[in-house]
Amino acid sequence: MILKIIFLAIALYGAYRLIKFITEQDEKPSVARSSQDSAPPSDLPEEETVYDEICLKYIPKSLALEYEHMGKKYYFCSGECRQKFLDTINNPY
Repeated sequence: MILKIIFLAIALYGAYRLIKFITEQDEKPSVARSSQDSAPPSDLPEEETVYDEICLKYIPKSLALEYEHMGKKYYFCSGECRQKFLDTINNPY
C-alpha cells in the first residue's frame, strides 16, 4: 500500500512539473535576445581596458599606471603592482 502511495505521489509531481514547464514556455518570447539587448542603454562610449599582469585583472586605461620596458608597454592598477613588476625584471630569479 505504501509503495502505491509513493508511486502516485511521484507520478503527480512529474505531471505537475510537466504542466509547469509547458506553461512557462508559452510565456517566454520566441526570439532569443542577446545580453546587449537587455543591458540599459548608455550614451557614454565604452572605455578601453588594459591588463595588469601582476594582479591579473583588467582596469580602465585612464586609471592605469603605464611603464615601458624593452619596447613593450605594461599597465598596472597601482604603484604596488608596478613595484612588484620592477622588482621582478631587476631580479628575475
